Amino acid sequence: MVHFIFIALRSMRFMRRLVRNLQYLLLPITSSLLFI
Repeated sequence: MVHFIFIALRSMRFMRRLVRNLQYLLLPITSSLLFI
């Protein structure tokens, strides 16, 4: 049970990092589209 919670916490941290990276990737694309 504790092992499952540990894996869930690690996956949550990984997903949060992935979302942050996606935001950093999407920001310049959206800004360039707005300026066009």
